[in-house]
Amino acid sequence: LAEVCQIAAINPWNDTALNFNAGDSPSTSRLPEELLSEGIEREIVSKIQNMRKDAGFEVTDRIEVYFKAEGKAQKVLSAGGFAKDVLASKVAEGSADGYTKEQNINGEKVTLTLVKIK
Repeated sequence: LAEVCQIAAINPWNDTALNFNAGDSPSTSRLPEELLSEGIEREIVSKIQNMRKDAGFEVTDRIEVYFKAEGKAQKVLSAGGFAKDVLASKVAEGSADGYTKEQNINGEKVTLTLVKIK
């Protein structure tokens, strides 16, 4: 049983995974870019859903998402692959009049603005 046991811990500060195989010393490896982007996208969805709740939006309200970001978070936000998950009809870099909050996404400073579509 110990031979098939593996534990992995992800370090969000430097994109590495620490792997523990039964009977072995821990080894460190870089996370694949696709896996890292997927994790950032999930974190963005979570932050936006919490912002929707804080702003008093209804679950069915359609929104537009505006952002200011750099690095990996900017790349994921620009791709906008999460839009349908948060009912966003638009994802764009920039700012607008709406509910704005500064967020920490995978260690990067991101400003998100949600605008409820009437």
